[in-house]
This record gives sequence, structure tokens and C-alpha cells, in this order.
Amino acid sequence: MGKFNFIIFIFYIQVGFAQNQPVFAVIENIKNLTFEKNYAILKKAKQPENLYLELLTKIIEDDRQTRLAELDKRFLSLQNEPDNPTISWVFHLIEGYKYMHYAKNSRKSFLSFSKAYGIAKKLNAIELENFSLLSILKLFSKGIITDKNYTNYLKEYKLVSKTNTDWFYYFYYTIILKGLTKSYEETQKQKVKSDQELYWQYKQFDSIVEKSDSSKKYLSYYFHCKGNKTIKTNPNKAKELYLKSATYFTDSPYFRFRKYITLCNLSRVAALEGEHEKGLAYLNKAKKYVSANDSLQDMHDISVYKAIHFNQMGIHDSAYHHEHQARLLTYALNFQKHNTEITAIKTALDTEKKDKENIALRSKRQQDKALLIGAGAILLLGSGIGYLTITNSRKKRLLAEKQEAIEKQKNLTLLKEQEITIINAMIDGQEKERKLIA
Repeated sequence: MGKFNFIIFIFYIQVGFAQNQPVFAVIENIKNLTFEKNYAILKKAKQPENLYLELLTKIIEDDRQTRLAELDKRFLSLQNEPDNPTISWVFHLIEGYKYMHYAKNSRKSFLSFSKAYGIAKKLNAIELENFSLLSILKLFSKGIITDKNYTNYLKEYKLVSKTNTDWFYYFYYTIILKGLTKSYEETQKQKVKSDQELYWQYKQFDSIVEKSDSSKKYLSYYFHCKGNKTIKTNPNKAKELYLKSATYFTDSPYFRFRKYITLCNLSRVAALEGEHEKGLAYLNKAKKYVSANDSLQDMHDISVYKAIHFNQMGIHDSAYHHEHQARLLTYALNFQKHNTEITAIKTALDTEKKDKENIALRSKRQQDKALLIGAGAILLLGSGIGYLTITNSRKKRLLAEKQEAIEKQKNLTLLKEQEITIINAMIDGQEKERKLIA
């Protein structure tokens, strides 16, 4: 009966998800980078998970541009509600993005996204599985977690890809995660299997884009990706692609980093084409879009690119100054990274130590309990043996007393029998004497 009730419970949850259209609409809008539509949807629909969906939209749209407490104070008091699977799923996603973009803890981010994926799998909700996996792939694309098994997640994502948008992201992350630096043109000339595979992935990526609605904002990724693969062999073509990517940008906070990285890449193109003044102007514009949570990394990149420009211009003092700045920022980044890693290791060690202490304590308690039971058993056994010994001694004494009484009785009986025998003998002798006298 308990198993039957559980099945019914899961059935109702799945029905609840099927009827929960705002969740699916919110997911689709996030994938399409049309965040503003979510706020309108969530204002109309009055459901308990709306707060969580709103905060999920906010944290993804902000894309580490703002301090979390400044973004929305409600993030600080957000709690999981395991009894509501929709809220629990969204909560773990929010935690994953929080750790990825703000707390800079890739391990916890991965664990949070994995929990969300686990909930989606249990509910057999393909749309939720899809978005959970997309979040995991985004984490891998940051290059902040060393896991060679990203291919497994790509395969899982491929299985739950249904729409053209899904396939767009599949090929985008496939190309990004391969981490190959060969250009689009170079892959056509190579006979190496991996390069041929990459070439065909580009061709399929091209095909997906051709089928896509040209107004889809995520197409900015495609043109940016193609620009990165073309910059070494054809800087001018790369510039066209970067500028094409920029036509999809809006005033949404999400595109602030896209604007920053596009300006940096245009500066790279300018360096390759010898247009250093223009390249420096791009970098000065990029400063406006430095991320609040990645300021060290962003300023480091700007310093590196400026050093390259000034060095090629022959202004070595300025080149040295920016190279020195880049080196100092590298030290700060390494310190930040190592400090985060040390904190994570210390936390893991503290947790392990605490677990060992708890295990040792439980073991000691079990040993103490066993000793008490053993001592109690010994006492009981001793008492039993003592009782049996006393009882046995008493029985033996009583038996001895009875035996002694019996012996005495035997002796008395024997004496009496002897007396009777003597008396009988005397009587028999007297009778014989009488017979003789008669």
C-alpha cells in the first residue's frame, strides 16, 4: 500500500509539472535571452514558485555584473522547500549560478546543478532535465572545473534536445568544450579525425543557424564563436563577425559582459591589423563593462592587450607599465584562486574530520554499550551462577542432612533388627530349653 501511495504521489507531481506552464515559459525565455518576458509572465501568474523563478531569471540575466546582495536581498534569505519539487528544482539552480558567478566555487556549483538534474530525472520532466544539463555545460565552458567527463553530459543533453534552440546550444557547447584552437578554414584542410569531426560540427552548427529565426538573440554566440575561430587567419572577417554579434545586444545586464568581450576582441583585431590607436580606444570603452564579480580578471585582460599595443607601437615604458599591472593582477588572481581552493579543501577536511569524529564517537558509544551489556551479562551470569551455587549448596546440605538422617535411621533400624535378632535368639533358646526340660 505504501508503494502504491508513492506512485500516486509521483503521478500528481508530474501532472502538476505538466500544468505548470509558467515554468516552461520561463525556461524558454531564458534560453532565448528574452528575460524581460519572464517578469511580465510572473506578474500575471500567482503561484508559490514565482519568487524563485523571478530570482532565477535575475541571477542568470545579471551574469555576475552586480554584487549579489545589491542585486536582490531576497537571495540571502532564500530557502529550499523539498516538498515542492518545482521550488526545489529552481532553488538548486539558483544555488548553482550563485556559486558559479558570485561565490566562485565550481565544486558546489556542480553539486547544486546535479541536484537539480536529479530532481528533473526523478520527475521524468524532459524540459527540466534539458535546462539542468544546459547549466552544467555552461559551468564546464567556463574552464573552472577539470572534469573530462563533460562528453557524458553532452550526450545526455543531446538525448533531451527537441527544438532548434536546443540543437543550437548542443553544437555551440560541443565546439566550445572541444577547446580546439584551429580556425574554421584550417579544419577543412586537415585530415586528422578530430579536426574533421570539428569541421562537420561547424557545418551542422551552420545548418542549425540557417534554420533559426534570425531575430533570436542567442545567435550572437554563433557569430562570436565564428569570429574567434577566424581571427588568426582572417582578422578582417573576424571583425565583421564580432560586429554582427553585437547587433543582437540589448540593454539587458546579460549583454554587459558580451559587450566587454566583443570590445576586447575588436582590440585584438586592431592589433593584428596595426591599428593600435583604435585598439586602445576599444579597450577604454571595455572598461565601462568590467564585471563587479570578475573585475580582477577583466582588468588583467585589458592590461595585457594594452601592453601588446604599446609594445608594437614602440612605447616601451607604457608597455612595461601595463605588463607590470597585468603581472600584479595575475598574482592577485592566483591568490584569490588558491585562497578559494584552500577554503574548499579546509571545508572538506573539516567535514571529513567531523565525520570521523562522529564515527569515532558512535564507535566508542557502541563499544561502551557493548561493555555495559557485557558487564551486565557477566553480572547477571555471575548472579545466576551464585544463585545456582547457593541453591546447589543448600540442596547438597539438605541432601547430606537427609542422607545423614537416613544413615542414622538405618543404624537405628539395624540396631533394632540386631536387638530383635538377639531377642528372637534368646526366645528361641528359651523355647529349646523348655522343650529339653519337658
